[in-house]
Amino acid sequence: MNEIFGTILFSIFITSCVALLLISIRYSTKVKYAIIAVSGTIMIAHGSRMISQTLLYPYGCYRPNLFDLIFDWLTLILLGVFVAYLGFFEFYINNKK
Repeated sequence: MNEIFGTILFSIFITSCVALLLISIRYSTKVKYAIIAVSGTIMIAHGSRMISQTLLYPYGCYRPNLFDLIFDWLTLILLGVFVAYLGFFEFYINNKK
């Protein structure tokens, strides 16, 4: 079940990156920042999924250690928070203008 969620999140992430490239060429900055915010929330969701998989199913097929949790998945969540904040903040600033 976790593999299905991971695949869906990864495909949404790739799609949003491609959409960001396409939209950055043609459309307004509001749409770019909305896609950046969505990408950040997907990063947060993926990191949270991996941490919850580790805590809830410690004997699954993927057995991460403390290094994986701290330097891979926690870092992904923190970067996702930064990216989502940047996207939402810039979208809100541009929306007020």
